[in-house]
Parts: sequence; structure tokens; C-alpha cells
Amino acid sequence: PIQFLTGNVILASNVIFMFSFALSGLFAFLLANYILRNKALAFLCGFIFAFNPYVFAQAIDGHTNLITTWIIPLYTLLLLKALNWNTIRPKFLIATAIVAALQLYNDFTYTAFLLIETALIFSFYFAAQIFKKDWKKVKDLVITGLAIGLLTALLGSPLLYEVFKATRNGFRASSPTWVQNVWSADLLTFVRPNDQTTFLKNPWTPNIGTVEGTAFLGYSIIVLAGLYLLLRV
Repeated sequence: PIQFLTGNVILASNVIFMFSFALSGLFAFLLANYILRNKALAFLCGFIFAFNPYVFAQAIDGHTNLITTWIIPLYTLLLLKALNWNTIRPKFLIATAIVAALQLYNDFTYTAFLLIETALIFSFYFAAQIFKKDWKKVKDLVITGLAIGLLTALLGSPLLYEVFKATRNGFRASSPTWVQNVWSADLLTFVRPNDQTTFLKNPWTPNIGTVEGTAFLGYSIIVLAGLYLLLRV
């Protein structure tokens, strides 16, 4: 739409690039503030989420779909608001489905993450309500989950149709397995810096898996998290 309105693909790309960081920070702030009820901590959470090394690494390779992380906290916020009521709230239900459909069109990988997150959140709510024997709330949860799923599928049906049509021909890996292994993140990448980091390591580390292998949040985040836990204790 931005390219259509401006007639300039470079301008459209830059606008999406810049707004992705701004919106990621904003929606992460709103989500954190909704949970923590502390604007100072929520601001810090939004800043960390928007400008973490992973997003910058994906930006280096021009992965617009992967720097568009603002959908994740927005979806989570809307989903929590849809569930944290004694009655079904259609406006939050519809909004959650719309944002979920946006993610579906944006990127399949993050869509898979949202599916996992949704399953965990609903499992927690179901367990809590079953424990309290609040069967009305259990029923509302079922209706809300089905409604969000069906509406998301409806909004994403043009894309889903193409996916199902493509599956008839089967899937083939676009690159050999060894390439996928090199350019992928494993659990170790969450606790070690990427290959271009020069702090506390050899600056001449081979450039292998630098972009996709960047999942470490940084030493400053570890220090801040440690200080927060100490203060809480």
C-alpha cells in the first residue's frame, strides 16, 4: 500500500523499516505495562524488545518480514485482553484475529511462534478455570478460541488456499541440509554472542551463521535482569 501511494519502492521499504522499530517498542511497552503496571519498567522492556541484536541482525540482511516483530506483542496484548474478562468481549476477539491474520500474511515462522504461544496461554487459562471449577469461563474460553481461529482462517483464506494448493506438489528444501544447519539458531546462540562480536573473544571468528545465529540479548540485559532479581529479593 505504501509503495502504491508513493510510487517509490525504496521509500516504502524505508518507511516500513523505521516504523517496525517504533511500533515494536510501542506495543512491547503497552504489553509490559499491562502486565507489570509500571511505566518505567515497561519502557525498558519496550526498548529492549525493539532494539535487540536479533532484529538488527535480520535488518542487515534486509529481512523485512523478520524485523516486523511488532505484531507479536500487539497480538499477545489483545489476546490477554480478550481472555481477562468475565464475559466474551467481541471487539478484542475480532482485533486479535485481525492481528493474527496480519502475522499470517507477514511470515509463517512467526505465525508458528504465535500458535505455540496461544496454546500455552489457553492451556494456562483452562487449567486455572478448571481448578476453580468455573465452567462458564471454560465455555467462554472455548468459544473465544474457536472464534479467533475461525476468523483468522477466514481473513487469511486467500493465502491459505495458495499454501494448500502448493502442498499438492509436495515440499522441497531450497538448500542442502548442511546449509540450513549452518544458517540456523540453536540453543547455544541464546547464551553466546554472535560471530562478529569482539568483546571477550577473538575478533577474527569466521563469519558463519552470523545473522540467523544471533539470538543473544547482550551482556547489558543479563546485568539488568540480575539487578532486578536482586532488588526483588
